[in-house]
Amino acid sequence: MVMLNTKNLGFRIQLTLSIFVLLTALPIGMMWYSSSEQILQNSVQQLFRQSNQVITSHLDDFFDEAHLVYQHQITEQQLLPKVVNQRDDLLKYLANVLAHHDDIDYFYFASAEGHLLSLGRDEFGNFVRIESDSNKAGSTTSYSTDSKGDGIEVINTNAHFDPRTRQWFQRALKSKEPVWSDIYPGAIENVLGVSLAKAQYDENGNFLGVWGLDLTLSTLEHELQKNVLSPNSRILLISDHGTIVASSDKSFPALMELDTPLTPVVNIIWDNISNTQPSDTMAVTQYPILGGNWMTAHTKYQLGSNRYLTILFISPICDFIGEFISTKYYAVLFTLMLMVAAMYFGSQGTRYILIPINQLQATVKRITLGKWNARTQLDREDELGDLSRSFDHMAEHLQVTICQLKEEQKETTRLNNLLAYNNQELERKVSERTAELENANSKLQQLANFDPLTQVANRRHFWQLFEQKNQQSPGWLLVLDIDNFKSINDAHGHLIGDRVLQQFCSVCQSCLGPDALFGRIGGEEFALYITVADAPNIKEYAEKLLRCVRNTPLTIDDINISFTVSIGVAQTSPENKNVYAEADKMLFKAKASGKDCVSFLV
Repeated sequence: MVMLNTKNLGFRIQLTLSIFVLLTALPIGMMWYSSSEQILQNSVQQLFRQSNQVITSHLDDFFDEAHLVYQHQITEQQLLPKVVNQRDDLLKYLANVLAHHDDIDYFYFASAEGHLLSLGRDEFGNFVRIESDSNKAGSTTSYSTDSKGDGIEVINTNAHFDPRTRQWFQRALKSKEPVWSDIYPGAIENVLGVSLAKAQYDENGNFLGVWGLDLTLSTLEHELQKNVLSPNSRILLISDHGTIVASSDKSFPALMELDTPLTPVVNIIWDNISNTQPSDTMAVTQYPILGGNWMTAHTKYQLGSNRYLTILFISPICDFIGEFISTKYYAVLFTLMLMVAAMYFGSQGTRYILIPINQLQATVKRITLGKWNARTQLDREDELGDLSRSFDHMAEHLQVTICQLKEEQKETTRLNNLLAYNNQELERKVSERTAELENANSKLQQLANFDPLTQVANRRHFWQLFEQKNQQSPGWLLVLDIDNFKSINDAHGHLIGDRVLQQFCSVCQSCLGPDALFGRIGGEEFALYITVADAPNIKEYAEKLLRCVRNTPLTIDDINISFTVSIGVAQTSPENKNVYAEADKMLFKAKASGKDCVSFLV
C-alpha cells in the first residue's frame, strides 16, 4: 500500500503528520513517567535560575547607578575642589546629579570640618535639602525645596549631626575608590538603605571631605515579591554577617538577625550554606525540615572586595508536587487526544487541499494544449479560490498590463524631471532665505549689543563681557564721564552733542590697547576695563587717556569744541561685587576735585 501511494501527495501528508505526532507524543509520555522527580527538580532549578537572573539584573542596575555618578566625577576632578568650597555651586552640582539619576534618593557632601549639604527625595518624591547651620559639625535643618534645592520652608531640625562619626564617612577615608557601607537605617534619615561614599582631595592631596549617596531598598523588596515561585516560597537577601537585608516575606522585619524563633527553616539552611564559596552555578538542594521537604538554591552577589550578598530561594515541595502530578496526567490525556484529532483533521485537510489543486493542474494542461478559453471555474472563497480566479484573469490582463507599464514609465520619467527641477528651485530659494536670515541676525546682534550712536558696547553687553573677563584675571575698572556735557548740548544743540559723544569714543578707542573693553553705560558716562597685565601702571594709563581727550577737540566748520573727561578707577577681582560702586564713587570725587582728572580708590 505504501509503495503504491508514494507519489500521492495526500497520502504522504497524512502519513508524515501521523508519524510526527507518534514520535512526539510517545517520548513525552515515557519521559514523564520515568523521570518525573528529576523533571520536577530541573523545572524548579530552572525557575530559580530565571528568578535569580531577574534579581541579579535588578541588583546590577541598582548598584551601577551609584557607581556611574563617581565615574562621571573622574572627568570633573579638577573642578570639584572649587565646587565643594562654594555652597551655591555645590548645591547646583547635587541637583544636576539627582536630575540625571532617578534611582538615587540622596546625594550629599560632608566637609573635613563636619559641615553637611545634602539634597534628595523623600518617600513621596518631594525634594528635601539638609544643611548644617554652620561651617562645621553641629545642628542641621531640613528644608522643603524644588528640584534645584531652592527653598526655605523648614520641615525638620536636628540638634547635632556629625557626619564624620558615620560608617560611610570613616570607610571612605580608608580607600581611594568608592566604598559601600553596610545596609542600615539610612545614612541621613531613618530609611532602610545603603550608602556609597568617596573621599575628595584637592590637587595637592589635601583632604576636603566625603561625597555620599543613598539608595533605599524598597524597590528591591518589591522585586523579590514579584519573583516568588509559589504561595509559600520566599526569596531573601542575606548579608555576610547573617542579617536579612530584604525579603519577599513581610513577616521578616528588615535587618533582622538570623538564629531567631521567627526563622527556623532559614536558620538550618543558612548553617549549611553560609561558608560556601561564590560559584557561577546554582544547584537545587532538598532539606527535610519540620516534617516537610524544602527545595532551596542560592547564589552570592558581590558588592565589593570580599563582600557579598547571598540570594536565597526557599520553596516547599508541596507547592509544586500536586500541580505537577495533575499536569502529568493532563499532558498524557492531551497527547492521546491530539494524536486522534491530528489523524482525523489531517485526512480531511488533505482532501480539502488536493481537490482544487487537481482542478488547477487539469486546467493548466488544457491551456498548454492550445485551449486558451479553458478556465478552472473553482467556486471557493479561500486562498485556493483566489489563486484560481487570479489564474483565469492572468492571460486576459497580461497585454493590457504591459501597455499600462510603458505609459506609467513615461509618466514616471516626466515626474522625475519635474521633481528634479522643483528641488533645484527649492534649494536656490532656501539658500537665498538663509542668507537673508543670517544678515538679519547679524544686524539684530549689532543692535542688541552695541550703542547705535557711538558703535561701542552698550550697557548690557559691556557688563556681560566684564563679568566674563573679570573671572579670568584681575584688572582695573575705569568709569568716565564727559565734563560739562549738558553745557555743550545747551550751547551747540543735541546734534553737536551727539558728535561730541562720537568724537570722544573715537579718541578713547585710538588710545586704548586692543584688549581693552570699552562701552557706553549712560548718557555721557562710559566704562573701561583693562587687565593688570595690559596696564601695570594704571595711573600713567589714565593720565594718557586724559591727555588724549583734552588735546583732541571736535572741529566743525573751523570751530573747535574742546571737552574733557573725569575718571574714577577701582581695582577688580572675582570676589568684589561692588567694584562699579567704588569706581563711581571715585568718579564723583574726581568731579568734585575740579574735573579733567582721575581719582583712584586707595
